[in-house]
Amino acid sequence: MRRLIVIALGILGLDLATKFLVVRMLPLNAPVPVADGLIRLLHVKNFGSAFGLVQGGRLFFIAFSLLSIILITALARQHRYRTRAFGLSLGLILGGAIGNLFDRVFFGAVTDFIDMGIGSHRWPTFNVADIGVTIGVLFLATLLLRQAEPSHDATDARPSDSDPVPR
Repeated sequence: MRRLIVIALGILGLDLATKFLVVRMLPLNAPVPVADGLIRLLHVKNFGSAFGLVQGGRLFFIAFSLLSIILITALARQHRYRTRAFGLSLGLILGGAIGNLFDRVFFGAVTDFIDMGIGSHRWPTFNVADIGVTIGVLFLATLLLRQAEPSHDATDARPSDSDPVPR
């Protein structure tokens, strides 16, 4: 649980600090090239979900974020999720969820600023909280899938009803 809190606070702090700098230093909708146009800083306000995929519904996204935070906290308290790996994945998700929730509650929209792509083919603009949530969810999914894989160890084999009875 301690690892989860440290990671969540790290993501949250980095998210809030970068958003603060973006709001103070970058005008809205004025792209600043960083890496030959592949990466740009672009200050935008996102009134929807992560990566700007679904617009509007501020109250829905606030409720969804609160529900996610409660779910993550409940998972983190379960003994089987108290490993370093689960702490890392859940901490990344929690920090990102709180970061974007903060923006929605206090500013009405999320500040996004990382813009990637080639020419006119751009990925939706995102922020540090989105990175935390995305990496955390991917890592969590990997952990859960690995847990669900059946063991192929011969010592785990148990006779079934269809196995012949030894004589």
